[in-house]
Amino acid sequence: MLRKLQLLQSATAISIVMTTLTSGLVSVRANPSPPVDGVSATVQAAPNSTTKTTPQPAPNATPKAVPAVAPIEIPKAVPTVAPISTPKPAPESQQRGTGKIEVTTVSGKAEIALAKYLTAKGVKFYGAYSCEHCQQQQALFGAKAATQLTYIECDAKGANSQRQLCKDIQIKYFPTWIIDGKYFTGTKDLKEIATLAGYKGSMKFQHLKKNLKQVAPTTTNSK
Repeated sequence: MLRKLQLLQSATAISIVMTTLTSGLVSVRANPSPPVDGVSATVQAAPNSTTKTTPQPAPNATPKAVPAVAPIEIPKAVPTVAPISTPKPAPESQQRGTGKIEVTTVSGKAEIALAKYLTAKGVKFYGAYSCEHCQQQQALFGAKAATQLTYIECDAKGANSQRQLCKDIQIKYFPTWIIDGKYFTGTKDLKEIATLAGYKGSMKFQHLKKNLKQVAPTTTNSK
C-alpha cells in the first residue's frame, strides 16, 4: 500500500513538472526575448551593404580654341638712299609765258668764265624750260652766266624748241650734259662740270648744289 502511494506521488510530481515546462515553452514562443545589444533574437540576413557608386569619367572637355597668333614680321632694312623727290611744276609764268627758264641768282666772275669756256669747248646743255632740275642747274651759274651756255630746249612748248634733235640723239633725262661725246645727267655742282670739261680757271663759285633742293633728273616726255 505504501509502495503504491509513493508511485502515485512520483507520477503527480512528474505531471506537474511537465505541465510547468510546457507552459514555459509556450510563454517563450509568445514573448520572445528582447534583442541583446540591439541585435534581434531572430537571425535575419544582413542587408546588402550599400553599393558604392563607381564615379563615371567626366565627359571629354571640348578643347578650348587656341587663339591664332599673328606671325611676327621681321622689319625690312630701310634703305639709306634718299627718296627721289617729285619735281614741282614750274611757275605759271614759265609754263604759259616766255617758254624760257627764269634765273634770278647772281653770277660771279668764276661762273661767267666757266660758261664761256664750256661753250668754246663745244659742251652742250640739254633741258626743258618746265624742268625744275634744269632751273636749278642754271641757278648755279647765275642769270648772266646762264646766257653764255649752249642750251638746247627739248620741250616742244619751250622757246626755240629743238625737240626732234633731242629725240634723235636720245636725250632721256633732264638735265643732260654732253661733254666730249659723253652723257652726264642730273644737276651738278659747277666744280664737277669744270673737272669733267678739263677747266683750269678759278673755281671760286658762289653757289653750291647742297644749298639747293636735291632731286633726281627728270625723264623726257616721249610725246
